[in-house]
Amino acid sequence: MLSTSTKTSSPASSAVSETSPGRNAVVDSGPIIALSILGRLELLQMTFQRVAITPAIRDELTVFPDRPGAGELEDTPWIVVDTPNREVEPLLRHELGAGEVEVIQVARETGATPILDDRKARRIAEIAYGLEPRGTVGLLIEANRHGAIPTIAPELRRLREAGYRLSDRLVALALRAVDEEP
Repeated sequence: MLSTSTKTSSPASSAVSETSPGRNAVVDSGPIIALSILGRLELLQMTFQRVAITPAIRDELTVFPDRPGAGELEDTPWIVVDTPNREVEPLLRHELGAGEVEVIQVARETGATPILDDRKARRIAEIAYGLEPRGTVGLLIEANRHGAIPTIAPELRRLREAGYRLSDRLVALALRAVDEEP
């Protein structure tokens, strides 16, 4: 069961976590779903010292119990729920969904890295708030560079086959970043 907490979870022992101690993340539903489809939700724990979602993200993921990510949340005590402390700016709430809004707000309040796959949400986080958002593909690239995933092409293919939207351009850039062929 997910807990609401501000405690820091212990870092996972892996090649990826050793290169990034002390980093915290707050994750949108899209990356949770994508990593669950791949059976690689642990990449979050390997990459970040503390991993959080927000109440809106928890609700998005668990409203449909058969959705990828819903069952996995119950088995991941290292994911905590953080609630935004301040009221969100009306413009932000108008432009994005509730989950993305809360992820950006918690990232602003805590300094955590926002993990967002939605292009518009990433751009707003970066341009309007000076955050450095990451996405699922970026996590896969980092995991590959640190030896946690031998190749990312099969992972990207599996996501696309499952209906996860990845542009041809993003796939090409990702494969080029790790010197892989499509």
